[in-house]
Amino acid sequence: RKASQKDIDKWQTCRDKEPSIQKQSREIAIRLGLKMKISDIEYQGDGSKAIFYYTAEERVDFRQLIKEFARTFNTRIEMKQVGFFIAALVLPVLAWSQFDRIDVEEVDNGGAVSGKTFRIYAVMQNEGDVIDAVFGEEGKPLSISSTASFYQHPKGSGLASEVQRFDIQNDAALAYDSWVTIGLEDNYMNSLTGFLIDLTEFEAGNALTTNNGAWFVTPDKRQALAPADKRILLGQFTTTGVITGEINIHGRTKAILDLEGNVEGGAQLVQAEGVKFTCGN
Repeated sequence: RKASQKDIDKWQTCRDKEPSIQKQSREIAIRLGLKMKISDIEYQGDGSKAIFYYTAEERVDFRQLIKEFARTFNTRIEMKQVGFFIAALVLPVLAWSQFDRIDVEEVDNGGAVSGKTFRIYAVMQNEGDVIDAVFGEEGKPLSISSTASFYQHPKGSGLASEVQRFDIQNDAALAYDSWVTIGLEDNYMNSLTGFLIDLTEFEAGNALTTNNGAWFVTPDKRQALAPADKRILLGQFTTTGVITGEINIHGRTKAILDLEGNVEGGAQLVQAEGVKFTCGN
């Protein structure tokens, strides 16, 4: 049947709860000592079931976790592992790319913090093209560094998905924190997660480097799609120095659908390697 306004309102209520429930679920997993990370949560339209997507480097016994989730969130629980998918995703399966270029945009920070603030965008050839991972691997390392320290706010994070919108509204300096992302600038509706990437040094103001890690979203997420201006936000960096970066980008071209919503063309893999950018004084 066609969804009623009541159905739509119920779905929207569930969607609005997803960011806070994701945060709670991560806290529960940490308390139980599980070596896993909840990377995303998705409610069914009627709110009767919640799917928790997670990454883990080894097998996880989450029987107790499911019990606690069900008791805490009062809904049916399904767990889906995405780690192995992403591990396969960042393999060098394709060198051809629909990626166009990197755009660097200076953000006026109004002197709220020292130095200049820059945002880095990947520009795709078409609206609807997808970026689902930025990665480094053996032989194709990722590196973003500055000749001076990156500004890192005490309430900030290396991932935009962990920068709280509420905190930004109450602290102007936090808006100019340094972080990486795909598509979104704070935690609201942001499904970004890290995979085998250590952000400790970056969060201390030093370079971000990896030859075996990524930040990613699942490719079905709206934030992964290039909007009308074809630009997808990949990071924000504040520093008094000169920034140099070399990254690798994974995605796919815009899918072409038939009248029934089935993919009949497009959706080809995109991989741009050794993409370089520079910004700053």
